[in-house]
Amino acid sequence: MIFDKIGLKVGLEIHQQLNTNKKLFCKCKPIESDEYTEKFSRRLRTAKSELGELDPAALFEKTKSKKINYYANSQSSCLVEKDEEPPHDLDHNAKKISLLISSMLESKIFSEIHVMRKTVIDGSNTTGFQRTMLVSQGGNLKVNGKRLEFRQFVLRRMQRNFSRMNKMKEITV
Repeated sequence: MIFDKIGLKVGLEIHQQLNTNKKLFCKCKPIESDEYTEKFSRRLRTAKSELGELDPAALFEKTKSKKINYYANSQSSCLVEKDEEPPHDLDHNAKKISLLISSMLESKIFSEIHVMRKTVIDGSNTTGFQRTMLVSQGGNLKVNGKRLEFRQFVLRRMQRNFSRMNKMKEITV
């Protein structure tokens, strides 16, 4: 095949919501509902990273003066999701599931799992960043006699989760 000759490698990122009784950093139940009992707004702001630098994409988005209105259901949302309270401890069950999957993939599990922050500037996350944990590295899975290799296994609170569980609307002012 021509792909082999040119050295083309293709990667695939797979997202899977874990079947847990609560969300990753709070005790809220992951209930999907079309009833919204609360509304709150956020404006995108820039902030320096841990390295003391401003993200160029965040600076660009700030020039648009966007105001994002979030609509939430109080049965499945709390102050953590509104970024008005620090995140609670990581859900033990979600951590357990991610370690089990990493083991099944024969992935090298790290001795410590740390929460990292990735800047998210599209308004899909009320905090302006995504909490991500690198659980393991490498690994493989055999499918139909072929070995699929994995670069890493990451546990994160999906930024789109808020807009799925809580209606999100963006308004440019």
